Amino acid sequence: MAKTKFGSNATFTGTGLGLNVVNDWAYATTTQGTKTSLQTMLDFETGAYVLVSKLYVSAGNHLVTAEAGSSSSFRVKFNGVNVALARCESDLESGERGTPAQAIIPLIIPPLTTVEVIVDSDVTDADKYTSVFLSGRIYA
Repeated sequence: MAKTKFGSNATFTGTGLGLNVVNDWAYATTTQGTKTSLQTMLDFETGAYVLVSKLYVSAGNHLVTAEAGSSSSFRVKFNGVNVALARCESDLESGERGTPAQAIIPLIIPPLTTVEVIVDSDVTDADKYTSVFLSGRIYA
């Protein structure tokens, strides 16, 4: 079976705040160093379609030292209204408290909706990275 050609817009060129759409699929991804102030991870507006998706969020992880994790709180807004909250911890002790290092948030995003994902962490460290990945299917 031949591969479908999508064009140059299907090429992954890096992370960012926006939504990438390829045929009936959409994704967004970003990674940032942790900060003790609010950071915008994703900020985009959907088109004239419904987006059925999952948002994967991950607390600040140190690339080398597993013990050096962080606590991160994520907030999802639709048109300025809070619709979902998640808290994650990535240090080794988080398992003892029952707080996961990652969370999956199912989202049905209505047409023409401004979506914003914000994170706040308990430490500022450029070597600890919080990450967000959204993937989903578009229904027109």
